[in-house]
Amino acid sequence: MPSSLLGVTAPLLAQDRDTLALDAWLASEAQVVGDLSRDGLRALDPNTLDPLAHRLAASSGVRVTIIGRDGTVLGESDEDRRTMENLAVRPEVAPVLRGTPGTAVRHSSTTGRDVLYVAVPVRDGGTIIGVARAALPVTTLGSLAARLGGLMVGIGLVAAAIALTGLVLLAGTITRPIGALTARAEALVAGSPADLEMRGLAEVERLGRALRRMATSIMEERRAAVAERDRLAVMVDELSDALVIADEAGRIVLANRAAQTIIAPDAKVGRTLVDVLREHEVLDAIGRARLGEDEVAEVERAEPPRFARVVARRIAYHARGRRSPADNSSGCVSRELWRPSLPRC
Repeated sequence: MPSSLLGVTAPLLAQDRDTLALDAWLASEAQVVGDLSRDGLRALDPNTLDPLAHRLAASSGVRVTIIGRDGTVLGESDEDRRTMENLAVRPEVAPVLRGTPGTAVRHSSTTGRDVLYVAVPVRDGGTIIGVARAALPVTTLGSLAARLGGLMVGIGLVAAAIALTGLVLLAGTITRPIGALTARAEALVAGSPADLEMRGLAEVERLGRALRRMATSIMEERRAAVAERDRLAVMVDELSDALVIADEAGRIVLANRAAQTIIAPDAKVGRTLVDVLREHEVLDAIGRARLGEDEVAEVERAEPPRFARVVARRIAYHARGRRSPADNSSGCVSRELWRPSLPRC
């Protein structure tokens, strides 16, 4: 779109600029004609001035006219001067006879074309003795403007192609490192070691450094969490009270060593509560605890003599690597916790 618009407007802009430039050039050519025709104008000698006009036109490529003080054509490069009318009132000649340069774009009755005329006075001392005129058809301006417009369109298309290529290359230098950083960050999240060092644009390197700092912080927090989990696991396992955690299906997901002594030797992870527990009081307390309230049950047996107090509580417990249907609805897994005391002697 910009190239097309440039192609439409360029000829118009170029024609205006070319008119000014050619105006100055024709004024310079006319000045040369005036300097070379001064002697002939003093003598008003058309036999000298007419051949001079032809020679100057052939060397400069413009139409040359040499005009006397009274407007008579004394030299003409393109037409027979003897058939030409008096030019004293022509718009480019009249101001020159008053002492100022003249310029006009008009239709030439002699050539039948629109022509740009530039005329300058020829002086002998302080006296104007004639006029030197240079002219060029306006069609030449249009041709120059059209060529310039086409050139500008071509330059616009080349510039657009270069800009597009630059954008593609720039996008590649940004998206490729970011894609690599994304893949490495995903690997790091999955637990695999990954190097977040990245070379490239300053912004990409800053992003890599930020991700590296974040990854270091996450790894430190993960190590701290693992250490805390291991410490708690040791504490739970060393408790003198039996501790059992079961999921919503009644399957044991955690049991300390005391559970195997106080509850049953087979109170281990993976077994169900109904398989391990023999006391209905405990099972009833766990069932009531599922409603959300803490329940306390006392178990007393005569043979063998035994007394125990059990606390059942519903808790939120997430086992590593396991999910249950409750996770899908509430975001947490309901678990039952029960804790029997040591037997009373």
